[in-house]
Amino acid sequence: MSRIPFRQTLSVALFLLLGTLNVATPRANAQWIVIQLHPADATESYAWGGDGVEQAGYVTKGGTQRASLWMGTAASWLDLSPPGATQSFVNGANGGQQVGFAFVGGGFEHASLWTGTAASRVDLHPAASPFGSVAYGVNGGYQVGAADLNGALHAGMWNGTAASWVDLYPLVGAWDDTRAFGVGGGQQVGWVGYTFDYEHASLWSGTAASWVNLSPAGTDESAAFGVDGGQQVGMTISSLVGQHAALWSGTAASWVDLNPPSAIQSWAYGIHHGQEVGTAFVGGAEHASLWSGTAASWVDLHAFVPAKYSRSEAYSITHDGGFTYVTGVGLNATTQHFEALMWVKADPCLPRGWSGVLPPINADGTSVFNLGRTIPVKFQLTGSCSSDTTLEARLYVTKVSGGGHDRDGDDGHDRDGDGREREAERDKDSDHDRDSDHDRDSDHDSDHDREAGSGNLFHYSDGEYIYNLRTARLSRGTWQLRIDLGDGVRHTVLISLRGERD
Repeated sequence: MSRIPFRQTLSVALFLLLGTLNVATPRANAQWIVIQLHPADATESYAWGGDGVEQAGYVTKGGTQRASLWMGTAASWLDLSPPGATQSFVNGANGGQQVGFAFVGGGFEHASLWTGTAASRVDLHPAASPFGSVAYGVNGGYQVGAADLNGALHAGMWNGTAASWVDLYPLVGAWDDTRAFGVGGGQQVGWVGYTFDYEHASLWSGTAASWVNLSPAGTDESAAFGVDGGQQVGMTISSLVGQHAALWSGTAASWVDLNPPSAIQSWAYGIHHGQEVGTAFVGGAEHASLWSGTAASWVDLHAFVPAKYSRSEAYSITHDGGFTYVTGVGLNATTQHFEALMWVKADPCLPRGWSGVLPPINADGTSVFNLGRTIPVKFQLTGSCSSDTTLEARLYVTKVSGGGHDRDGDDGHDRDGDGREREAERDKDSDHDRDSDHDRDSDHDSDHDREAGSGNLFHYSDGEYIYNLRTARLSRGTWQLRIDLGDGVRHTVLISLRGERD
């Protein structure tokens, strides 16, 4: 299998789709545009990772590979090569941080972290390593990669400094090649392998002891490259079916084969908000690809690139403000060099039409509920996209006013209401409303959906999006509910919570 590591991402704004961008005209779908990031005087360029704000990778100029950063256009290219570096590469970018490695002062490569400029480089190389190190992925201020320790590559994680290195080398097995390629949501993914063994897709949760082997039964080899929302993506290899893009949800048994029916082989590198990107080999060439959790959901992103590109690959994906961003490369058929690309798609449902909040909550903010009850927060989508059942709507709560002793008789201080917005807490059991001034049956239509929502995420059921809000850990007073439809529009409503003896 390929030993070249690839990465994942995250975010920007509408201006990237407007103005004088070097944009290819989509040939099959007006919702997608392709932005060519390749600098005019470069030989080759790769966009390994990024988010809506930034894209990162490397550019070859004058025969030298240079760590690189873009802000949505070829003209925005920034050289991140640190002073004295003979070569440097960026493998991933997120939240204003870029990670990769650089050769500085001769010797071995050193894992490196940048924050937007060449001068900002931080050497992440662990003191315990006498040889080389590489950083492959970054998310939420954490970086992952590998370092050569004791004659073997050790997967590891950093938190911004060389001293923060955490060795993820599994406590069981004898491996000489372990690497972490992706990080997100408290999880890290990569592979473990041995000279006379195959690589095994791997999952960690911050410690060496947490290692999980994701290799599904019946496969010979596997690797995981990206992680988001408790899901992992990568590839599996079997002597029977070959190399297939793969999706997991934390265990080997959860493996999903993403290989499109028309593809000879495929592999996935990035994941974000339930969508995966990578490459499928169809029609005799690699095609940048997008999935939404199943092989049948495959979208051929190569259909939207300019005709001069004979092949393409996608490495990272992120969503922000109704836009989807994918970074990757296309092979210029004339020069036979790869050139950095970014695919951008606008949500056709923007601005998003909705019904407003539905009963039992009053849209005018006059609703009063007894503290401790479960409140079903509901809305419907309207307009041309009213049939969308996959919207990722989220609920947030903020204490606005009020106080006094709550029904638990505590000291009157709001346990979850210090004026800061926070994620709502759902009622997993959708308990019946015991004390509401509204009809006691108002909750019953949501009782059949006892797992309505995950975290602060709404759940779709019978034409409505529903969130069963638990109030037991809230306090008396006025609360603001904010419903985030992912379109940048602020939707809020007030409710009042009273104690049982009020």
